[in-house]
Amino acid sequence: MQQMGEILVQLVRNEVCGIPLDFADDVQFTDRCLADLLILAGKHDVSHIVASSLLRNALLKDSSLEGVFREEIYTAVFKYEKTAAVFNDICVTFEAENIPYIPLKGMVVRELYPQPCMRNSRDIDILVKKDDVSSAVNLICEKNNFAVFNSGEHDITLKSPDGIFVEIHFALLGNKKSPLYSDLLDNVWERAHHIEGCRYALDEKTAYYYHVLHMAKHFRIGGCGFRPFLDLWFIDNNTLLDEAEILSVFEENNLILFFTNVRKLSKVWFGSEIHDEVTLAMQEYIFEGGSFGSSVTRMVSQQHTSGGKLRYIISRVFVPVKQLKAEYPVLEKFIFFTPFCMIHRWLSLLFGEKKDIRKKQIKYANNVSKKHINDINLLFERVGL
Repeated sequence: MQQMGEILVQLVRNEVCGIPLDFADDVQFTDRCLADLLILAGKHDVSHIVASSLLRNALLKDSSLEGVFREEIYTAVFKYEKTAAVFNDICVTFEAENIPYIPLKGMVVRELYPQPCMRNSRDIDILVKKDDVSSAVNLICEKNNFAVFNSGEHDITLKSPDGIFVEIHFALLGNKKSPLYSDLLDNVWERAHHIEGCRYALDEKTAYYYHVLHMAKHFRIGGCGFRPFLDLWFIDNNTLLDEAEILSVFEENNLILFFTNVRKLSKVWFGSEIHDEVTLAMQEYIFEGGSFGSSVTRMVSQQHTSGGKLRYIISRVFVPVKQLKAEYPVLEKFIFFTPFCMIHRWLSLLFGEKKDIRKKQIKYANNVSKKHINDINLLFERVGL
């Protein structure tokens, strides 16, 4: 995994930063190596960038997989054009109904890349004012043919018939009860910059802090992914923020360790910094977990945040009311049904259709090696999470 990760890093930075390739002498781009590379790049949503670098450096000329890699590029460009068109349609809908909105994440940071299509997105993220959430969701469903897919503590996800996802955010990163809550992300509309019509943009400070806090959130739950580090590299090279102020803010919010380490890793991958023990451990964790975490990294990170294996297993059995409401929507109106729903959930855990999935989750908790758990716990301590 380590060698494959280093190959991926070199190919991506060659394509987006223009840094020459410098592979070890034992690297051979056999079809087996290329297949493994494609799987890893796909887990981190950079397969089209890897494919472009391989083609441009004539590393696929003798491979039977050349067509597969070319297809990754065509698919990425098609997806980019499709999501851009959907985003524009939603903007038209919001403008017609006078709903202020702020594009987030990939819809913004892609403009910093050499070519916007290099930064594809799994979904479209848009922030609206809390009072406008219902109107925004209803309008997109009615005017743009979407349907509600699910809802979370700070957003509502919509899905189109052809599989495009839109997340309508009414807060940037949870509420005051969220583990990584920060008042840095409160009252963002008061600091937002008006662009044109109903479109606004996060101010530069909020956008920067949001990106790092979002990385911390995903890192904490098992999978930060490779791409946010590339985003951070481009954001860092296009920001006018005061360095001392950035460090001071993360110090005050107990995120200075995490920030300095993720920033260093981005400079190792895309700049001239040298690995240390912590960045090497982070690299292994990131490539194992992918963008959303592997079964193991999610399990171990959840054990860490729960306080150990036993507490983790208990947390899977005795879930908070908020999660129970997500599984049993009837509780939104009839909260007194809570004990019955909890009993029903326990019975389904033992005998229901999802019993095999839940048994596997508990089995994972018991089978992950103690060394693996200790290594990840130590990494979390080193990065301050």
